[in-house]
Amino acid sequence: MEIKIILEKLKPRKCQFCPQIFGVESQLQMHVSTVHGKNKNFKCDFRNMSFGLNEDLNVNTETVHLITKSHKYPICDKSYGSKNYIHKHIQMVHEKKRPFSCDVCNYATFKHTVLKNHIKCVHEKLKPHQCNICQMSFGQKDTLKKHVQTVHENIKNFYCELCSFSSFKHSHLKKHIECVHEKLKQHHCNICQKSFGQKDTLKTHVQIVHENRRNFLCDLCSFSSFHHSNLRRLIECVHEKFKQHQCRICHKCFGLEGHLKQHVQSEHESKN
Repeated sequence: MEIKIILEKLKPRKCQFCPQIFGVESQLQMHVSTVHGKNKNFKCDFRNMSFGLNEDLNVNTETVHLITKSHKYPICDKSYGSKNYIHKHIQMVHEKKRPFSCDVCNYATFKHTVLKNHIKCVHEKLKPHQCNICQMSFGQKDTLKKHVQTVHENIKNFYCELCSFSSFKHSHLKKHIECVHEKLKQHHCNICQKSFGQKDTLKTHVQIVHENRRNFLCDLCSFSSFHHSNLRRLIECVHEKFKQHQCRICHKCFGLEGHLKQHVQSEHESKN
């Protein structure tokens, strides 16, 4: 009987929120309360963030604020502040593990919290974070922050040395150099053999050109589009008659920046 109790206590216990596994129930409970729960008593001195364990706070301070990354993964040369982050990197990037799947669509992710955000934003259409400048709403606080920085504050800290391109993300700059300057197009369409520099661009190409997807429909006319931004522009320009782009020469107004450029080229530049 005692052996059965011991074996029961040693059974692996998997966290319901993430892929972590523990051998002891108390460790699992500690993990849930400090990582996924609200029991986070260790506050960061640099930003508004709290941690459940002091060691996690120390790792955050060293790796994020003091930029100490002593653990390097030899395959891709990525460096991290702790072995735990290396392990997560291997599972997410190299092993492509996505243990949490959406029941509504084919979306899958490595984190339970990311799946919850996906369901709230995509399927439940919950967008509680609103921009104070343009009143646009977002599902996540980080997305709102990025929107403000890129659209309203125009913060772009990463500059291309070969052209005037700039971005707020280093990964965007890297993709720009690979696609535009190095002409790397390693993603091929299986239907028409067209090549693209980015996987997302290939995916969009297939959905628009070959699958003819038009998920966003106008309620006022027969217009449909693959991009929500195109639908929004149509409503503003055609139905609401909103024309925010004005010609500096003749003061004529246009709904789209592209139409303004065409006007300047045909009416003003061609006549000089």
